[in-house]
Amino acid sequence: TPLFRYRIEVVTDEPVALTPASDLHCMVVPADYATPHRSRWKARALCYAVERSRNEAKDYIVHLDEESWPSTSAVVGIAEFVARHNNRFLPPIGQGMILYYRHLTGRRLVPNLLTLADMLRTGDDIGRFRFQYRMGKAPMGIHGSFIVIRTDVEQRIGLDVGADGSLTEDAWFALAAQSAGAEFAWVNGYVVEQAPERVVDFVKQRRRWWNGLFRVALFAPSKAWARLTLFGFLVLWGAAMVGSVYTVLNLFLGLETHPVASWLGTICFAWYLTMYLSGLRLNIAAWRQDVDQRVPRWHRLALYAGVAGLMAVLGLPAAAAEP
Repeated sequence: TPLFRYRIEVVTDEPVALTPASDLHCMVVPADYATPHRSRWKARALCYAVERSRNEAKDYIVHLDEESWPSTSAVVGIAEFVARHNNRFLPPIGQGMILYYRHLTGRRLVPNLLTLADMLRTGDDIGRFRFQYRMGKAPMGIHGSFIVIRTDVEQRIGLDVGADGSLTEDAWFALAAQSAGAEFAWVNGYVVEQAPERVVDFVKQRRRWWNGLFRVALFAPSKAWARLTLFGFLVLWGAAMVGSVYTVLNLFLGLETHPVASWLGTICFAWYLTMYLSGLRLNIAAWRQDVDQRVPRWHRLALYAGVAGLMAVLGLPAAAAEP
């Protein structure tokens, strides 16, 4: 979809044998490379990429992960986003929707279940994340992929987040950008990524998010209200483990639940179920469009029933990731 000129820049820690092309620029981070604030992992690689990039100040960068599949809708959405905001002195940082339907087509049980668990993330994109972007803010952070940002904006804010920010460099960057006066906006379209294939990887991923976001809430260079908002989200996330344990125990002990707690639990359950089902609906719709074939009705019904019936099970790996 040639709506604009583009170049693909790939940054890795180890050399990758990619076929040379005129629109491809590969960068390998030297083993002895270090940033002034000693950023680590992905943040370190991104700092190196910004320094070695061939971009001009007014060029746009679209951050993607190694397993990201850009869609036609993403390309159209990026073009619309640039046309809408490029005349501003400091254009907003854009974020689009991420889908995870890949393993829905497979027959392996664990990857399928973990993919269903990640339906919550798509529901979260169109709920909590899109809501904050509509206000021009990002106190909950941003995802590290499908970020659309002009080069001079990224250079002005900087990606050298230090050791504390390197676990969740995306959220740290978002709060730092917000503190520096940057705004945020939604990008139409989606990219397709992949859920973890093993339970242990799923738990490690969520544990990294928890620990990283906790450090962001405590130490990120941001105003207190933004860090308190993120901290409140983490407290609610931590309380989910208590609710999971109580629910399981109540099946066997028949404990008496206070009406207020019961209603709050029911509301939370309804909210989570809505997020799961909304995310699944969007993933199925994109899956049908991308593979250009009709998904059997029984398959769709089985996926919806699986999400609704196994919601408590799907949430256990995330709850297990909490300290």
